[in-house]
Amino acid sequence: MADPASGGPSANEQGMRDEIVRLKKMVQALMNRAERSTSARGSDFSLFQTAILLEDQVRRRTEDLEAALRENEKITRVLQNTSLQMEMEISQRRRVQDALFQSEQRYRTATEAAQDIFITVDDDNVIVFVNPSVQRILGYAPSQLIGRDFGTLMPPHLRTAKRNLSWNGVQVPCLHQDGSEVPLEFSFGEFVQNGRRYFTGIARDITERKRAEALREGQLRVLEMIALDAPLEESLASLQQCIEAQYEGMLSAVILPDESARLMLYCIAPSLPASFREALVGCPIGPDAGCCGSAMYRREPVIVPDVMVDPLCAGLRGIAEANGLRACWSHPIISGAGKVLGAFSVYYRHVRMPDKPELKLIELAVRIAGIAIERKQDEDYIRHMAHHDALTGLPNRLLLEDRLSQAIARAARYHALVAVLFVDLDHFKHVNDSLGHHIGDKLLQAIGERMQDCLREGDSIARLGGDEFVICLAEVSRNRDAAAVAQKIQAALAESFTVDGNVLQVGSSIGISLYPLDGADAEALLRAADAAMYDAKAKGRGNYQFFTPALNIAAQQRLTVSNQLRQALVRGEFVLYYQPQVSLRSGAIVGVEALMRWKRCQHGKHDLVSPTHFIPILEEIGLMAEAGKWVLREACMQAAAWQKMGLAPIRLAVNLSARQFAGDDIVRTVIEVLDESGLGPEWLELEITESLMFDDSERIIHAMHELKRLGVSLSLDDFGTGYSSLSYLRRFPVDRVKIDRSFVQDLTTNAGGADIVRSILALSQKLGLAAIAEGVETEAQLGYLRQQGCAEIQGYLFSPPFPAEEMTLLLRSDRRIPLFSHLPLPEHTLMVVDDDEQVGAALKRLLHKEGLHVLCASRVEDAFELLACNSVGVILADLDISGDSGIDFLARTKRLHPDSIRILLTGEAEIAAVVNAINKGAIYKILVKPWVDQFLVENIREAFALYAALKEAFVLHPVTDYGSL
Repeated sequence: MADPASGGPSANEQGMRDEIVRLKKMVQALMNRAERSTSARGSDFSLFQTAILLEDQVRRRTEDLEAALRENEKITRVLQNTSLQMEMEISQRRRVQDALFQSEQRYRTATEAAQDIFITVDDDNVIVFVNPSVQRILGYAPSQLIGRDFGTLMPPHLRTAKRNLSWNGVQVPCLHQDGSEVPLEFSFGEFVQNGRRYFTGIARDITERKRAEALREGQLRVLEMIALDAPLEESLASLQQCIEAQYEGMLSAVILPDESARLMLYCIAPSLPASFREALVGCPIGPDAGCCGSAMYRREPVIVPDVMVDPLCAGLRGIAEANGLRACWSHPIISGAGKVLGAFSVYYRHVRMPDKPELKLIELAVRIAGIAIERKQDEDYIRHMAHHDALTGLPNRLLLEDRLSQAIARAARYHALVAVLFVDLDHFKHVNDSLGHHIGDKLLQAIGERMQDCLREGDSIARLGGDEFVICLAEVSRNRDAAAVAQKIQAALAESFTVDGNVLQVGSSIGISLYPLDGADAEALLRAADAAMYDAKAKGRGNYQFFTPALNIAAQQRLTVSNQLRQALVRGEFVLYYQPQVSLRSGAIVGVEALMRWKRCQHGKHDLVSPTHFIPILEEIGLMAEAGKWVLREACMQAAAWQKMGLAPIRLAVNLSARQFAGDDIVRTVIEVLDESGLGPEWLELEITESLMFDDSERIIHAMHELKRLGVSLSLDDFGTGYSSLSYLRRFPVDRVKIDRSFVQDLTTNAGGADIVRSILALSQKLGLAAIAEGVETEAQLGYLRQQGCAEIQGYLFSPPFPAEEMTLLLRSDRRIPLFSHLPLPEHTLMVVDDDEQVGAALKRLLHKEGLHVLCASRVEDAFELLACNSVGVILADLDISGDSGIDFLARTKRLHPDSIRILLTGEAEIAAVVNAINKGAIYKILVKPWVDQFLVENIREAFALYAALKEAFVLHPVTDYGSL
């Protein structure tokens, strides 16, 4: 056997080999001896036989020895391999032990340095290891916990005799050493050592995550409340609750100022003591008016670490001390237009300064509070403007009909009369034509005020538009009472009006209808009063007339038209015209609206009847649904035909009346028409009116959502003429709002109409809705809408409605509206408004070197036209512009174009009027004629610098919308 240590033969093996050699030598000696004996004495058989036997013995022994040697070699090789394997295993075990030792060192180092808690418990829930982080998170030193039951870290209601720790991402509140609860997230793993089970895991402090989740959930809850039109006080209170939960001991308040921003009007602060809230209400807003009042006045955050020593809070120190309030800081809430909406204030019962995260939290609260306040103000303003005439502030037709209906209901209960007076001003158009619309607007305002003075407290007056007013006299006893009011109004209007130095005389024609004699509802009474008013005009104007049965001729004519309309559907007399809808970004046609026309056959001739004359009658006689279905089918067929001709696909807008939703098959009708025509649903837009939105039935809402699921888009037609409520826009899934033509007609000169258009555009942008303005007929209207960010327009300025054949030619021509990209930027555009043309020419020459583009207008009307068509940064206006007041012009400009910088150029001025204009923000500066060139240029440079700074500030700090939060 080989020696495993040296690799050579063993002693036993060497002895066996030596014996074989010895035996071989003995056999060889015997053989030699036998040979010698034989040769000397002859044959010696016994000796020879002995030699043979020995040789055989040697052979066998040799074979045995050789077999043994071979076996030994095998064993030697096995032992050698085993030895090598043992050496390798020993080496590998040493490496594993070294790696385990290093891993244990790394694990210990990592656990000791980790921010999370590393903990190990045995099968009996006894803690056997915990890293030092437990002291930072739970207040215990590791030595205090090792050997204790794991359940001691749990609140009493979560403790059990033995706990299964197969946890992964389980959130558990644990007890701090001071008794407070700390939310931890546990993840355990199981291992076995020396036959025992152990659980080792990580516990992460999720306090900040929980706080962030609570903040995020609170934000979503508040934004949902805002979207659902919750009362402003509830939304702000929920916001305060969310913010206060982030910092222990924080108390908050939202202060809302009065309209003049001089006094604190409301204090919304559920967590503050009632006595302190009441003390804040009525406090002034000023530079040294406490923390809240100063923040709103200075328009910047005000921080008071200690109320007891800061002189700013001297006025409220006593009440603050009585309620245990020591620290306060307040941030102003400012709208995107720069208006102070209120202040968000924070209070503590101990002296302290805010940290950076707290300041960021308050900034977030300020943004959300601003959204809630602004949205409420916008909704109130739009609701008011939707129910009132923008020029006079009087109720409009919608509000009048509501009040008239209420008066009728009361009169029916008490068997009284209701009178409706339809007042039309005689020859009012002459005032607009001769003196201008601005004089006409002021005259209408004065007329409205004077007529209001003639009425009782319970009566109503409304302006329907133009020079038409309607008065509702509730609960009159005799028709002579209505006649007396009509006489009083005509006498009041007969007295002269003085408008901007012009003495004006107006007359009036009045028609009177009575409930229940002339009609049973508001619409019938208005129709009767209107007919009586036309009768008064026909009888020479300047008088009043009661409705009489003779005036029913018009009603009879209406019956005739109704019968003709019933035949028109059968005879196929209805035709479709199409009016383009144009993008103001590309200038291209992006859609068409299908408009129904009646090609009436009368006395062998065909005349085209406007829809305003027959659509209401179709609705009255119940044919609107059938006619609407025909319009939908024909329009979709034509749109599909245009696509088959190779024309680019465009949006097709089709009007749906409320009666079409009255049935149960509107969705099925749309599906059938789309299938029949082959038009993709993405190219169909259905226009609905605001009257449909008054119906809150689930069936209507369900039908609209079903149409949306088909891929059809929905548009709200004539937006602004109804209630225009945000809640309606939220409830109904509309994609686009359509600004009514009544607001577009005079938006370049009527500040009220312009305000409504801007509000609608801003509202649609905030809600992510597209907007299109209809009835655009002038370049000025187009320019103003483009400036306000309106995306699309529709109107005669681009194209009148065409029949399908002519519309096909228009689509093929690819005609586009000019993009006005050649116009200079407002940062380089100055407008001079002066009736002295030499002044404009001189300023053009003077400012040419400044690189300015100078526009000149000698009349106020021309100036508004240019302002609508051009983006103007600075306006320089004379005090007297062709008899018009430059101060009034700049005041109107402020409302129509609030971003412009306005300068008054004058040789003389009435100080009070100028000071009043400056105080109202209508005038930035006053320059005197004749001017010094260098001085004038420097002031104009400053004005453009101010314009650029304000524009940059608005761009860099826009109002945050809902989605950004």
